[in-house]
Amino acid sequence: AGMNFYDRRCQLEDQLEYQTLKARAEAGAKRLLSLNLKKGDRVALIAETSSGFVEAFFACQYAGLVAVPLAIPMGVGQRDSWSA
Repeated sequence: AGMNFYDRRCQLEDQLEYQTLKARAEAGAKRLLSLNLKKGDRVALIAETSSGFVEAFFACQYAGLVAVPLAIPMGVGQRDSWSA
């Protein structure tokens, strides 16, 4: 069992087993903490809904960081509206 990801045509695009998710999220948490981030720091996640997004989200959780999902910019200049 795990998570399934579908494209816009409802075709299975990717699968992610929970054991794999856990291993990748724990590894991601170690990488995030190696960047001198501290528990409670915010981490912007800019990605489509995909296995990579889920892995990054759970990596933040394992590291004690606050995941902040942001929409992918669709037009020129949209990134300027984000603040650090």
